[in-house]
Amino acid sequence: MHRTKTTAVMKHVIGKCHKEYLVDCLKNTKFSILTDESTDISCIKQACIVVRYFNRDMGRIVSHFFELSNVFETNDYKKAQEGATGKNLYDCIFKSFAEINIPFENVIGFGSDGCNSMMGAHNSVASRMIESCPGISIWTCICHSLHLCASEACKILPKRCEDLARSVYSFFSMSSKRSAQFVQFQEFCSTPVHKLLHPSQTRWLSLHLVVSRLIEQWNPLFLYFQDKHLTERLTIAETIYSALTDPLIKLIFLFLDWILPKFTSLNSFFQSSSVVITQLHDKMVSTYKDLLSSFMKQDYINKTPIHLINPENVDEYIPSTQMYLGIKVLKEIEKPNINSNKALLNDFYWRAQQFLKIACSQIKKKYDFSNPLMSKIKLMDPKVATSKIRENNSTIFPLLKVLPRLTELNDELLQNIDDQWRLLNNFNIPTDILNNLEEPDVFWFKLSNLQMGNQDYPFVHLANFALGALSLPHSNADCERIFSKVNLIKVKTRNRLNTDTIQACLFASQEIQIKNNTCIDFKPSKQMIDSMTTSNLYDKHCNDEFCFEGV
Repeated sequence: MHRTKTTAVMKHVIGKCHKEYLVDCLKNTKFSILTDESTDISCIKQACIVVRYFNRDMGRIVSHFFELSNVFETNDYKKAQEGATGKNLYDCIFKSFAEINIPFENVIGFGSDGCNSMMGAHNSVASRMIESCPGISIWTCICHSLHLCASEACKILPKRCEDLARSVYSFFSMSSKRSAQFVQFQEFCSTPVHKLLHPSQTRWLSLHLVVSRLIEQWNPLFLYFQDKHLTERLTIAETIYSALTDPLIKLIFLFLDWILPKFTSLNSFFQSSSVVITQLHDKMVSTYKDLLSSFMKQDYINKTPIHLINPENVDEYIPSTQMYLGIKVLKEIEKPNINSNKALLNDFYWRAQQFLKIACSQIKKKYDFSNPLMSKIKLMDPKVATSKIRENNSTIFPLLKVLPRLTELNDELLQNIDDQWRLLNNFNIPTDILNNLEEPDVFWFKLSNLQMGNQDYPFVHLANFALGALSLPHSNADCERIFSKVNLIKVKTRNRLNTDTIQACLFASQEIQIKNNTCIDFKPSKQMIDSMTTSNLYDKHCNDEFCFEGV
């Protein structure tokens, strides 16, 4: 096939049929909306919409790409002048669902990053969603929040730390001669022959890998730039050598090598598309207390309700010399040339304390520890729900109250769900269902289909509620993945691809994933085969030059 027919098949057969499949799913189930906006290589502002819902064909909770649309067209000068405002972004979302008659009553959650146009208190997408969908659950992406917390805390560190990481990478990046010379120093120091990494301009959490690599290569780097400093007298070499001989810089790098994984591991965990929302609150509490215990009194942390802990309360700080900053830092401080330098230690301790204080203050600001939904959603964890130590008279009414769009506050339905919850931990659940405690969505799906004797599905109401609650959006990582795919599809050599063509490529990729096939053994459905007609493939009123680009 040539480009015209290929594009037509992607758009009007595979893409169209897959979109119709998604629409049928969303018309009959509760779902959450995730959205983000970005600008592609052709300087077109695009809004991505992802839906998170329970797919009964797959038996899993999934995040599926739903639509990629232009926030404003190039000839729409009014909207272009306004930009990606909360109103324009909301209009894109509303239009996407209204045009194909997907009821907004099915929307139970909305998730996005924390920018003002998305999550502002007034005139944002979130404020408009609250107006149009009363009782909707609004979630700010926890991954974006953790990234911002770390970025804000890193501002207290000397700029020389980041400059060192960038300068070392730049020094070797474009010179094979220097790289080959450096290998000799690595072998002399018995250090693994690894390349230096480039710190990202926009992702501070990627700095951990850079920091770890620099610490690993510190000795060969020191010897290499000492030689360059003495022989070639390059300005950049002198600058790097000066930083490598600064004990404060090394202490800070050792501190970062200990503290940054606490953010990166949490961030990586919540980027998962699997159901991890039940663990969100406990992991945030654990990490928050871990950071607090490094510089605050343990008695204060243990006795104060977590949402009332004030990281800026200096009266509850422990002495700087008693702060825990990692084993590597403790070993480095024991060295005589550092232990005897009180001014150096005071400067380092102050910066480390400020880093921890700012990080904890930002976490408290961006994550609501007092939110009842955050703490109660873990009740939908199968391990908690089936626990024998759970009180027999326990109730999930507090969780039912904060998710009104799942129950519509119907008293009869609420009572059925609560009765089934109270019965569950004393019920003899079949082994094949209990084997799925690590996969909440699979567990609840199998439980919803459980039929015992003459009883008609004794846990169907509870299971359906659980599957809806677990569909809430804990992070916005799936939207970021879509934009990564867009950047791989629309490159410099294919910069004329229209948004609807890119969308069709994304739909085709998703269709193959759902069917668990590859592009080689992909089998089109009967609906797709029936759609392969001339009238469906080609729009006679469309100029092919602009409608069918190279694919």
